[in-house]
Amino acid sequence: MKFHNFEISLLFVLFYITLGTCQVKEPDKSAPLFTPLIPNKFIYFENPSYVLQENDTLVDLAVQFKVGYYHLILANPKIDPWIPPPGKKIIIPKKILI
Repeated sequence: MKFHNFEISLLFVLFYITLGTCQVKEPDKSAPLFTPLIPNKFIYFENPSYVLQENDTLVDLAVQFKVGYYHLILANPKIDPWIPPPGKKIIIPKKILI
């Protein structure tokens, strides 16, 4: 049986494709894909402030100001998210450098 050059080349290509798929490894799930330099630290700038009123919660303020609840907590770490003290000034994180 006589093979043409094209058929031989095609056999080699198919062989290497098959060999390549056999060697594919699953990525290591134990290693993180991204490691922040300082975990849970963000730089907040040019942000408005807000004076807390009676019955405010950080969840309600996050919805009202259209900001993330998590970032609101990180921008104000010493404020209780469920019962914040009335009259206390907090930062509303509008612009964040990650």
